[in-house]
Amino acid sequence: MHVHKKIHAIFFKRFPRYSLLACWLAGLCLVPPELAAGTKEQQVKVSFIYNFAKFIKWPVPESAGAPFTICVVGEQPLSGDIGLLQGRRVNEHAIEVRLITEPSRWDCHILFIGDSEAQRLPNILQDIATFPVLSVSDLPDFVHAGGIIGMKVIEDRVRFDINLAAAHKAGLNINSQLLKLATEVLQ
Repeated sequence: MHVHKKIHAIFFKRFPRYSLLACWLAGLCLVPPELAAGTKEQQVKVSFIYNFAKFIKWPVPESAGAPFTICVVGEQPLSGDIGLLQGRRVNEHAIEVRLITEPSRWDCHILFIGDSEAQRLPNILQDIATFPVLSVSDLPDFVHAGGIIGMKVIEDRVRFDINLAAAHKAGLNINSQLLKLATEVLQ
């Protein structure tokens, strides 16, 4: 047993890239404690959103003390579990979750678009296309419609696709480690 732990420690010390991958796929990486207890799909998706924030670089650095905003549009998105992120921290910034219905300006870091907004999706994506906003949704073919990160379930596991061209248009820089974890990356 002791030898197994030693080999495990050496592997992850020498290959940190693989430790990140293993950590993410195992669902152990940076998961808020409130979400770790439950394993339902919505909670896993909320954990993914929290983790996405740590792998994206926005073009304008935030001033100290400014909130990290996650906006949500739609009816009962992620069964309300996204509210569990309120007050958590992304780097030095406290997360502020905002539920919005008709955004007049896009002053969010992340915008989660719920299922109820499928009809308005093209308009929403067009409105935010050039703003530094990470669009995330679990709508089918989200990245092919112009969204940046689309979550989906494959074989009972939450996975995600990334539209790199949309991210670049928004001025966002996605960490290469996150790109390696995506199921599909659109150029």
